[in-house]
Amino acid sequence: MSELTPTYTFEGDEIFAIHEGSVIASGKDMKSVESDAVAYLESLTSERDKAKKAENKKKATHIITPNGVKGEILGRTPDVWGEQEQITARFANGQISTFMVHGDADVQWVRDNPKTASASEPVAHLAAVLDEEYDRDIQSLTARHDQLLNLAREAARLAAAGAPYTVEVKLDEIRTAAENERQEVKEALDHLQAADYESFIPDAPFAPHAVEQADLGTSGNDWLDATTQEMIAESEGVDYDKLLSEGPALYVTELDTGALADAGVTREMALSHVIAKTAGFTGEEVDDFREKFVARVEVARRHELASRKETNHKEAAAAQETQDNAPDEALFL
Repeated sequence: MSELTPTYTFEGDEIFAIHEGSVIASGKDMKSVESDAVAYLESLTSERDKAKKAENKKKATHIITPNGVKGEILGRTPDVWGEQEQITARFANGQISTFMVHGDADVQWVRDNPKTASASEPVAHLAAVLDEEYDRDIQSLTARHDQLLNLAREAARLAAAGAPYTVEVKLDEIRTAAENERQEVKEALDHLQAADYESFIPDAPFAPHAVEQADLGTSGNDWLDATTQEMIAESEGVDYDKLLSEGPALYVTELDTGALADAGVTREMALSHVIAKTAGFTGEEVDDFREKFVARVEVARRHELASRKETNHKEAAAAQETQDNAPDEALFL
């Protein structure tokens, strides 16, 4: 019997059953109208119960089996038709089991307790920090390196302090991602510091001509001014259309295979290269030029790496063929 109750109204000989502002049944025979209304409400209750169960199942973090054993859900894989689902759960005794749950199985789906919700808040904060954007100059990379180091340490600390399994997994993912990114940032930072290009980029608006001497510093920094002027003079003599169209392919041919095989290393080296080539220029146009150059370097890198692999393969095959076709007398030489 449905717990929902209709409201009946009468207009002349007509009887109306109303629920939630809508007419769900009508007629002149009260018994017939009531029967139709009850059938409708039972069906509505059933559909809402199914929707609620589906929602609970979707958001559940734990499952209670028909024999009353509660386990934390580690993974779930539904079948093609959605009639059953493979569940992997860890139970209170530490045992991890995988089993099939049919759609009508007498199991309970339970959401995590408030402790999990509170534990997930720092996870969301750490994930947001991990997704933050940052510039690629020395100062920004240094700050990002320290930020990632603290981020990895905080994720490890929270995991060690004790957290639900799902939160612990997420914290470990964040820690690993932070460590990997920190290593990439460190490599880029080391390269920029070694090249020391950033120290010579003057702060001036983008323009296709040299920056005035007054913008470059005081007379006490003559060595810096001279170096910067040389870089600006060199950059003014660059054909930028040609640099963008032909430069990437020529640039990757000069890289050793070890650097070429690492997309991250190649990118940072290419960025330093194009920054040096465009020294003395700032603004959206030059930023766009640098981005396009680095993007084209990546395409050229893949082609060059594939070409070198093919060449190495052919050389190895040729050497093997020469060895196979050598006369027997060669074995005694």
